[in-house]
Amino acid sequence: MNTKKLVFLVGILVLGFAVLASSQPKSTIKEQVWRFSNFLPPGHWSNWCNSFLLDEIEKRTNGKIKTRLFVGEALGKAAEHYNMVITGRAEIGELTTGFAPGTFPLCDVLKLPFNWNSALEGSLVAGKLLRSGYLDETLRKDVKTIAINMTIPLKIWTKKPVTTFEGLKGLRLRVSGGLDIQTIEALGVNAIAMPLPEVYPALEKGVIDGGVYGEENAVDFKFAEVVKNVIDLPLCYAVHLIFLNKKVWDSLPKNVQSNLEEAFYEEELHWGSTVDVLTREKFIPILKEKYNYNVIHFPPSEVEKVKAAVSRVKDDWIASMEKKGLPGKKNYDEMISIMKRYGIINNQTWVKNRALVTK
Repeated sequence: MNTKKLVFLVGILVLGFAVLASSQPKSTIKEQVWRFSNFLPPGHWSNWCNSFLLDEIEKRTNGKIKTRLFVGEALGKAAEHYNMVITGRAEIGELTTGFAPGTFPLCDVLKLPFNWNSALEGSLVAGKLLRSGYLDETLRKDVKTIAINMTIPLKIWTKKPVTTFEGLKGLRLRVSGGLDIQTIEALGVNAIAMPLPEVYPALEKGVIDGGVYGEENAVDFKFAEVVKNVIDLPLCYAVHLIFLNKKVWDSLPKNVQSNLEEAFYEEELHWGSTVDVLTREKFIPILKEKYNYNVIHFPPSEVEKVKAAVSRVKDDWIASMEKKGLPGKKNYDEMISIMKRYGIINNQTWVKNRALVTK
């Protein structure tokens, strides 16, 4: 083929691509500012994750969407955040489901005792449940959920060492509220709902004998100064949400939404991984070196007593959901199914029989 024909054919191809490109619908996005309202103080570790998310939003929209992070309840109280985002007072908000009692009843399935041992495990399951059409419909209908995350397991901390199931009975322990109350009261404990900032003086004055919280809270709120004993059992959890105004989300072109979905999923993994790493690499070393805290491991027989005592929490929760016309059992069964598929629940009988066989 001579040079003139080649140039002609290339020209035809270039023209064809140009015509094709011009015929495709163009996705444009207007410049805008998204305000992220957060209830945590400036130095809190979760704001590292929030900064990661906001940087990704700006990067993936080529700077068309600018973001501003407001911390420490600067735009509104924590309990108001969900309605703030729905009504457009802020574009993005953050809370734990306990801040909005009755709004997320099906999310309590994620808070049942002995579910998982890390924030990342719980976050993977929670995210999969939500994207598969489970949990509370408001998280899909009224907002665009950016990330649903589980905290690290919240454990029982006591002033005096408790080494048996019977030793728990009659204690006055702080809980965050909601399903945690049923879980802790099933152990014969007096559960007292109390915000985290009120816990230290209550511990110091002897109003409570301990509380249910994570290693990060023991360090960040200095609870470890007055309570040093922790029972290593994953009894309670908190569900953490980050969400976007639905109208703002629906106004975005599909290609922009697709780009941001990737960033949202990364945020979900980033959040869970961050608190797991910090707990292991920062908070636990501080508790050991600065506070000389005491980790109590119940013997297997005592663990079984605890599990038996809290087993009815699941049955009671399912029954209460079904009574309200909500699919509690369906959500619970699917959660267990996902946990098995992810290997979080693993029947190891066959593995042990094969691996431990002696010849």
